[in-house]
Amino acid sequence: MAKWNNKKVKQLRNNPSKYPWDDLRFPLTGARLDITAGRLDYDFFNGGVGFAANARFPEEPVSMLAQMPHEWLVGDEIKVHHHWPQEAAGGNWLLAWKKYINGETCNVDTDFTTTHTLAAGTELFTYTSGTMYQITDFGGIDMSDMGPSDCLHLVLFRDSANTSTLFSGTDATGVRISCELDIHYRKRGSNGTSNYLGSYFEYQHLGKDYENQYGKDV
Repeated sequence: MAKWNNKKVKQLRNNPSKYPWDDLRFPLTGARLDITAGRLDYDFFNGGVGFAANARFPEEPVSMLAQMPHEWLVGDEIKVHHHWPQEAAGGNWLLAWKKYINGETCNVDTDFTTTHTLAAGTELFTYTSGTMYQITDFGGIDMSDMGPSDCLHLVLFRDSANTSTLFSGTDATGVRISCELDIHYRKRGSNGTSNYLGSYFEYQHLGKDYENQYGKDV
């Protein structure tokens, strides 16, 4: 290990408060699958959930819970993206989300339309033909009232019949496969300010500066 790397490791070991804190985030509920009707089912071959053309909104969702990590730049807007193989134009993907803020009043709901916010997705890439791995963007979520360890309930639907009326029309294409939903967020720097990927670039550039001045020492 280079001398600079050794120095950095010792510095971190002697100052544990500089380590970033994070939480384990995982899907809590997973998918609610209507096996009998065959409208939602696991797709083991493509690593996702298949939504049939007759999948219903709001009865048949995929439900997830995400906890905001400690390294998130507190209050900064986040973006939710959906990754899936697109085989035909359209998609009618719909996201519902609700905030859980620690120590504050929360609603125990019996549906997804009372306190959840709905957002229609738009595709980031232009589909032409064949099968393309697509990203659907659901836009930004205002997080100015949330902090680390607060949670977001995210619910994904395929609104084939355009029941929400948020799309330009219906989507009669066969099964649509949902592979992954993720949150894009900015990390804070060591001083608590915005510094997206700052720790990585700082480490990389300081290492190069060391090599330029003293040469490689491995």
